[in-house]
Amino acid sequence: QKAEEGLKKIEKEVAEIDGVEILISVKVGNKEQLFENITVQKILEQLKKLGFKLKKNQIELEKPIKEIGEFPIKIKFEHNLEAEIKVIITEER
Repeated sequence: QKAEEGLKKIEKEVAEIDGVEILISVKVGNKEQLFENITVQKILEQLKKLGFKLKKNQIELEKPIKEIGEFPIKIKFEHNLEAEIKVIITEER
């Protein structure tokens, strides 16, 4: 029963975060290269501002994001559950 309650809690978290879009504005150089790389830590900070408490190892980011655009990012949870968020990198104005 405890396991079932835990599963329901995680399913609720997955449902809440799935489809969330995060907007990160950064300084950009002449050729649209970013002055800073977008890392798991940066994504975690943005999610925390939205009220999500995740650990670094839950975010699947093979390498830091280094360009403007939209990037689908997978979030892993216990019980082999996953959610997908969209990280949108824009130029800081």
